[in-house]
Amino acid sequence: MGLANYQYNLVHSHGVYDLEVDTEVNNTHECALQIKKCLHENSHFSAFTELKQRAGNRTKVYE
Repeated sequence: MGLANYQYNLVHSHGVYDLEVDTEVNNTHECALQIKKCLHENSHFSAFTELKQRAGNRTKVYE
């Protein structure tokens, strides 16, 4: 818990996501269904593109 708390702001500081699932409220199956639904309903994901633009193309961001 201490390490997760310490790393939270570092890991999530960019604040850009195409999808967020709440693993505290939803079980594994429900989260998987949310991901599956998102993949089937959205043809364009923009989080990696936005992060790449923010980085000014200084770093390689995988799309």
